[in-house]
Amino acid sequence: MDNPAKNKKSVQTYDGYDEILDVKNKQALVRCRRCRHQYMHPRWNPSTSSTNNLNRHRRGCFKRPQTNSSVPAVAATTITSLDLSQQDIRTMFNTLGQEQLEEVLMQCLVASNWSFRQFSVHPFQKLLSSGFPKLHPPSARIMRLRLPKYAEEARADIKKRFKENLSRISLALDCWTSPNRLEFMGM
Repeated sequence: MDNPAKNKKSVQTYDGYDEILDVKNKQALVRCRRCRHQYMHPRWNPSTSSTNNLNRHRRGCFKRPQTNSSVPAVAATTITSLDLSQQDIRTMFNTLGQEQLEEVLMQCLVASNWSFRQFSVHPFQKLLSSGFPKLHPPSARIMRLRLPKYAEEARADIKKRFKENLSRISLALDCWTSPNRLEFMGM
């Protein structure tokens, strides 16, 4: 049976942190919401699952006054960074058509690694209906049927960018046998 005191302590440890995935290095990380400092996720490597660094960082980080210069710029554009007025945002969302809404939702589905079931969840449907009252929230089935179309468009875009690119891609082939006598080949 789970220990409620231990679970509560674990929740407090991750308070103030976002759990993120570094896709490039295939690592789970935690990032301080205040200063954006990143640490290896304690649960990523079971042999070093200590949360002492996170607790120590949080105690020190929240003692220091927060300055804008200490927070590095986020690479991704967000709505708040676009410097749009509330009227501009309303206009942008009101001019969105059904196809554009489904395209944006498909991008969210891929970027956030959502399940198609996300579109069958009633609160999510309600959120979409209240945000876009003139449009119909797509179902999980509709989104599943749209995926091949968007995947083909993305594939064509990637091929086009590769054709236009003047740089080169180097490929290396490596073969090895693991200590368990399993054979691998990697490219």
